[in-house]
Amino acid sequence: MSFSIEQFVKALNAEYSNLTVSYQELDYNGKIPIFFVRFTTLRDLATTWSKLVDTIAFDFQSQLTDEFQIWNIYIFFIRPAGIIDELAYNSLKLKIENDTFSSRKILVEDHDTDEILNEHIINKNVNFSVNQVARPSANFEPDPLLWSILEDKVLKKQKITSEASSAFDELVKQLKTPRS
Repeated sequence: MSFSIEQFVKALNAEYSNLTVSYQELDYNGKIPIFFVRFTTLRDLATTWSKLVDTIAFDFQSQLTDEFQIWNIYIFFIRPAGIIDELAYNSLKLKIENDTFSSRKILVEDHDTDEILNEHIINKNVNFSVNQVARPSANFEPDPLLWSILEDKVLKKQKITSEASSAFDELVKQLKTPRS
């Protein structure tokens, strides 16, 4: 049986009624498989993204034979319109983008696909010049409150530790408390 990406995308759209999936390949030092996923609500995104990623990993990624493609799958989740709860969205975005299983997952604003690819893969908008020297926009001022809360904590990049979670809760508590 041969694998057809068109049939796979059609099957995804049939299986998941609360989202729309489209696919394209980018030829950029090798073929890069890219999925664009559009949910209608934040709740649908929160409850379905992980299952969709699993389906792509098991039914698509497992069929690939090219190592470059296997390690360079992108899934762009298009931000649903009308999100009011920014904290919930940002929290979900952090969770999804830090998930290391199978593919790179990125939540993006609803822009043209070429603009998304330029910003996140191709980086045509980045200008490197050896003659340019970046000037700092502002001087760094350490915050004693933040330092006092974080100085003995172990924060890890990929997983939220209990120390990181409690430090975050303490920051929120301290920042909500008016200082005199």
